[in-house]
Amino acid sequence: MKRYMEFEELLAAFFMAYFYYGKIKYGSREYSEARLGSMTAYKSVMQLYKPFLLKRERVLRDQIVQRFIYLQEKAEALADDEFKRVFLETLAKVDPRRRLQES
Repeated sequence: MKRYMEFEELLAAFFMAYFYYGKIKYGSREYSEARLGSMTAYKSVMQLYKPFLLKRERVLRDQIVQRFIYLQEKAEALADDEFKRVFLETLAKVDPRRRLQES
């Protein structure tokens, strides 16, 4: 397992979230809690990666994982409803720890 995440990997993770956010936002006009939950999750992931992209350097994976854990803890504190369920499911899809196990 690599200790650092290279700039190109950060960029790829950011734009994956950016693509899925746009796909969900512009792919449907109906309003639902599930749609809003997944859009918010992808937007949060983009905000998680953005400060690291501005540095244009490699970053310790632990820093990203710590921020992701913080984001998950905040999501766990939400009221139990469809929004929270979809938000947590979407976060699980883009979890950087899961990507570490695959590589």
